[in-house]
Amino acid sequence: MNRIKPFVINRDIDTGKPVYMVECEKYNSERDNHLFHRVFLDIESAREYQMELWNHEIANFYQFTSWSNKQPPVGKTAEDYIHRNNPNYVCWNLGDIIDDGIMTDDDLSDLSWESDYGLTVGYRIITLKWNAEGNRYG
Repeated sequence: MNRIKPFVINRDIDTGKPVYMVECEKYNSERDNHLFHRVFLDIESAREYQMELWNHEIANFYQFTSWSNKQPPVGKTAEDYIHRNNPNYVCWNLGDIIDDGIMTDDDLSDLSWESDYGLTVGYRIITLKWNAEGNRYG
């Protein structure tokens, strides 16, 4: 079993400011994996990159629904399946996707969204603060 290693940014000088990491959450049947990281010096750049990735995610969702012939009900779009209760986290509302028959619980446990359809669960922005004791961010 692969274990995810801690993500650490070493710095020679403490800038006194946090850095921001965009993290991609990917689905598999055992647990959600955080396999992608990119670090930014300001929150605006992190949010811009997060939404750039999410726009690709929406395109992949439409490609998946077209390929699988499981379209959202009439009047619904991919936007209706996006869960946004935190400004630093955008993800799919898997419950609504299941409820509308686009995927089933079995589909979610039997496939890898990322490798089969290019889909992820979501993207979050994490704030990394300076750890003076460890002389690093994280």
